[in-house]
Amino acid sequence: MKKTKLILDCDNTMGLDNRDIDDGMALMYLLGRDDVELLGITLTAGNGTIDEVEQNHKNFSEIFRFNVSLHLFILNTLMFLEKPS
Repeated sequence: MKKTKLILDCDNTMGLDNRDIDDGMALMYLLGRDDVELLGITLTAGNGTIDEVEQNHKNFSEIFRFNVSLHLFILNTLMFLEKPS
């Protein structure tokens, strides 16, 4: 069977209070697929801080016993606001 190679970009906060679970569910779904080769995971802030997302990923990898290459991305976002006339 040919496997689809993927890199997952996520901000997994599944398991943290009052946070979204979509990325955690996607990760578990992909890990359970025989036809997917998960090449790596990139973590970004979004649903939580980069520190929360990184720690949560470490917890997930221990609980679900997976070893996938991990990369952290900390983005500096510049917002340009138009001055009111």
